[in-house]
Amino acid sequence: MAKQGAIDRDALTRRDFLKLLGAGGLALVFTP
Repeated sequence: MAKQGAIDRDALTRRDFLKLLGAGGLALVFTP
């Protein structure tokens, strides 16, 4: 149970990281 929670938390952090990475990429593309 605890291990499953750790896996879910890792997946959430990875998804958030990808979201931030995508937002940063868009910002770089749209910044003159």
